[in-house]
Amino acid sequence: MRAILFYATRFGWVPHERVLDEAADTAEPGTVENTVVVFVHVEPHDEPVLSVKATKLKKQIRRLTTKWRTDRITFHSFSHLAREKAHPAAAKAFLDEMEQRLTKAGFEVQRSPFGYFTDFELNTPGAPLTRVYKEL
Repeated sequence: MRAILFYATRFGWVPHERVLDEAADTAEPGTVENTVVVFVHVEPHDEPVLSVKATKLKKQIRRLTTKWRTDRITFHSFSHLAREKAHPAAAKAFLDEMEQRLTKAGFEVQRSPFGYFTDFELNTPGAPLTRVYKEL
């Protein structure tokens, strides 16, 4: 699993093109301010251990939400960080699990549309720990 985590003063998306049959028929645009944005790529070898990967990613997210004093987290499925991709159902299940865990922990969780190419806007300050890459 690979992830790029950003602290964003603003993150917005507009669905452009549906690219997966598993995706919802329609998708809405959205904007979130003061959020940790997580671009996540699930790989095939992650599928049997999604729960373990979720625990590791949650730890990284908590570190950044504490640093930036925010309770907002936004997930964006981004399958461009490695050559191999997990099955879309596994990637979606991982995002579902992350949303459940973090919501239960008191975070406000948003997700850009799964299975769509999106236009997005990402504003990050030029400060330490606003952009973090992790291989989990």
